[in-house]
Amino acid sequence: MTIAKRKVQGCSAYLMKSAVVHRAILSTIVVVSVALILSGCSTGRLTPVSGGNGLAPDSPSGAVRARAMVDSSELDGHTVRITYVRGGMVVKQEAVVTNGQISVESPRLFVGDWQIDLRVVDESGRALYSGRTEVTVTKDTTTNAEVTLGPADGILSVTLDLSEFMEVDGVLKGRLLTNDEDRYQNFEIPDPNQLVEVTMELAPRQYDIAVALYKDAYYSYKRIYLSPYQALAIESGKTTSVSWKPQLGLIDFEVDVRDQPSPPSDLAVTNDGTWAKLTWTQSFSGDAAGYRIYSRTDDQFMGYGILAEVPGNLTEYFLDLTQFPTATVVHFVVTAVNSLGSESQRSNQVSLPLQG
Repeated sequence: MTIAKRKVQGCSAYLMKSAVVHRAILSTIVVVSVALILSGCSTGRLTPVSGGNGLAPDSPSGAVRARAMVDSSELDGHTVRITYVRGGMVVKQEAVVTNGQISVESPRLFVGDWQIDLRVVDESGRALYSGRTEVTVTKDTTTNAEVTLGPADGILSVTLDLSEFMEVDGVLKGRLLTNDEDRYQNFEIPDPNQLVEVTMELAPRQYDIAVALYKDAYYSYKRIYLSPYQALAIESGKTTSVSWKPQLGLIDFEVDVRDQPSPPSDLAVTNDGTWAKLTWTQSFSGDAAGYRIYSRTDDQFMGYGILAEVPGNLTEYFLDLTQFPTATVVHFVVTAVNSLGSESQRSNQVSLPLQG
C-alpha cells in the first residue's frame, strides 16, 4: 500500500509539473501572438491612410504614369492636382503643366483597380479642366493611363429662404430640380426659419432649375409646392450663387462660359400643317460634333427636354407634328456640342403654335 501510494503521489506531482509547463508555454504563445498582432506582422493587413498610400514595405504594389494634353500653351506652369482613389484609400499628388503636356508618375500603389481624377487649376485653386479614368495597377509595373481633359464642372449653390413654409406640419423636405431628369439634389429642412444652402456639381452649360417641396416623403402626392422653372448658366470651374424665395423666384446670374462652342444663331421654324422644319446658322467656335434640339410644350412648369441630335454638318431638322397631339404651342432651342461633349449655351427660342 505504501509503495502504491508513493507511485500515485509521484504521478500527481508529474502531472502538476506538466500542467505548469503547458501553462507557461501557452502564456508564451499568447504573449508572442499579441506582440505580432500589435506589430502588424501576424496578418500583414494594412490600414489605408487618406492622403498617403498606406503601404507596408513588403506590400504587392505598382505605379501609374498618367498623361494628358491641353490645347493651350497659356496653361504652362499651372498646377495639376491628381487624386487616386481605391475604396476608402485616397492618394493625392501635384504636378505642373509643361509645354502643353501633363505627365506624372504616381507613388507606389496597391495592386488593383484605381480611379484617377486629374484637374488643372489656376492660382486661386479654381478648376479649369478636369478628366477622369480608371486603371488597374499590377505588381512591380508602371501602368500608362491617358486622361482626356474637358472643361471642369461648375458648382451651383442655391441659398433658400423657406420661412413662408414654417406653418407646415410634419417633416418638410426639398428637391432642387434641373431640366435633366437624372440631375437633382434632395435636401432636408430641419427649421424653415433657417436658410438652407444646396449645392450641385454640373457640367458647364445652361439649365432650367426649379424647387419642389414635400411633406414627409418624396412622393408626387406629398408635394406641396413646385416653383416655376428659371434659366441660369453654369461656368466651368466657377460657383454660381443663387438666392431663392418663393415670392421672388430665382436670381439669375449671367456668366460667360469659356472653352465652350458658341451657340447656333438665327433659329427659325416653318410649318406646313403636318411637318415642321427647323433651321439655324452655324456660328460655333472650335470643333462641333453635332447639335442638340430641345423642345417643351409648357414654358412655365416644364423644363426643356432633348428632342433629337443631328450631325455637325447639318443645320436643319424636320419633325412630325403628330408627336405633340395635345399641345397648343411647342417651343424650340438648339445647342452645339463639340467632340469632348461640351455643350454651348442655347440658341434663340422659337415657338410654333399648333391647331387645336
